[in-house]
Amino acid sequence: MLRRLAPLALFTVLVLLASAPFGHALREVLTVSRDARPVISIRSFGYDANGVFDAMVTNFEVFSSDPTEARKQMWFGIDVSDEPIDVVSFPANKCLQNEFPMDYKTIEGSSLNITQTISTPGNYHLYFVNCARGAEVSFKLKLRQWNTYGDGKKNYLSVGEQQLPAIYGAFAGVTAAALVAWIYMLIMNRKDVRDIHLFMGLVAVFTMLTLSLESAKYAHLRSYGNDNALTIVYYVVNAVRGFLFFSVVVLIGTGWSYMKPFLTSRDKTVVVATLAIQVIVNVASVVVDATSPGTFGWTAWNNLFLVADCVCLAISIVPVFRSIEKLQEESRGDVKLASHVQRVKNFRNFYLAFFVYVYLTRFVPRGVSWLVGYRYAYVAACIRESFTTLFLLAAGYLFRPQSQNPYLVLEGVDFEDPDEILGSGNDSTIRSRNASKSGAVDAYDESLEDNAVEMTSTKHQQQRYQQGRQVARDVNADDGDGSDL
Repeated sequence: MLRRLAPLALFTVLVLLASAPFGHALREVLTVSRDARPVISIRSFGYDANGVFDAMVTNFEVFSSDPTEARKQMWFGIDVSDEPIDVVSFPANKCLQNEFPMDYKTIEGSSLNITQTISTPGNYHLYFVNCARGAEVSFKLKLRQWNTYGDGKKNYLSVGEQQLPAIYGAFAGVTAAALVAWIYMLIMNRKDVRDIHLFMGLVAVFTMLTLSLESAKYAHLRSYGNDNALTIVYYVVNAVRGFLFFSVVVLIGTGWSYMKPFLTSRDKTVVVATLAIQVIVNVASVVVDATSPGTFGWTAWNNLFLVADCVCLAISIVPVFRSIEKLQEESRGDVKLASHVQRVKNFRNFYLAFFVYVYLTRFVPRGVSWLVGYRYAYVAACIRESFTTLFLLAAGYLFRPQSQNPYLVLEGVDFEDPDEILGSGNDSTIRSRNASKSGAVDAYDESLEDNAVEMTSTKHQQQRYQQGRQVARDVNADDGDGSDL
């Protein structure tokens, strides 16, 4: 199922990335077409002293029964405050000019130039205000904003973003060091390496590449104020990283490569389909975020994608908990299955930790950004990347290659088909399966007796021999006293 959905998800990702309006960045071009919104929030930017605000409006056109009168009720406004105005919930029957005093610029003809040197540091917000009810407007806006420092060099990053190139570069270095340690661990424990360990290493590789490219992207923005081809590469690599990251989480959470799968076919379909949707939602969120905040529906789409992301996570975790509950019901009196359930609970705990990680990286940075203000906006990025790094390190430690791992099921023990256990729940079916397996277990016991000398030639083989013997005794004891599931 995962193999069938992966090409579709990646194809959708590439289509979304191809349609993204890259290249605007902090030298921004916004096109508005027949828009009747009373307030359009265009851009916020943190200035130091001697910063420059440069805006050029062209092709300004009003669609109304009385365009001349309507034009008198339209302005571009510049406000200085810690946070921008919530234009989404702003009442349509009120005029922003009457509610918030700010510097307003009227439009006399079809064009307008606004160039202003900032003398007072602050967080500046640019709005377009339309107080003419029912009137629609179209225009094209070219906006450039930068800070100028002692050497006269332009810095196109907002005050709170100027530290981002160094921050992302530092986390890329930490991830690279962790990747080297992971590769060393795989080499030193080659006999215990499984496919999931290789996938986890691949996630670390793409995480390092994503952070490195993001650092380079912001460094380029700082110097030139617009995106380049490297930014497109960043979005592609970030999309692949997101797909791999959530895929590994689902594979670990469902016990793939560690133990027999404990999800039914229906539950696996739900989990994998939710994974594909979540990857598409995350990439679509990146594409929308790359557009101008003044684009129609920008805030609504960002909020929708955030909610959809959390809903997908909640849906993906439900089948895991449901399967654990059913396994617990069926494991009463069966030592083997009870041991299996205990290990499944470990994966449930991993999923809970992942859910906490998502909360910490989705909501906490937003709250911190609101608390610290525009000048320390980089703190939110620090917190988000710190939680991500800690989660990856914790997952790597828990699922590192080792001979005795509490998450591993005993080798040589076979469990029932999850579709039959979790789907039917029929006691007679389970008893018949146990009866049919009894002879096979006895034969396995005799085979172990005959080949004991060969199997104990090494320490690892001796452990497997003892484990197999214990399982055989448990099953024979159950058959002796007539106990069933």
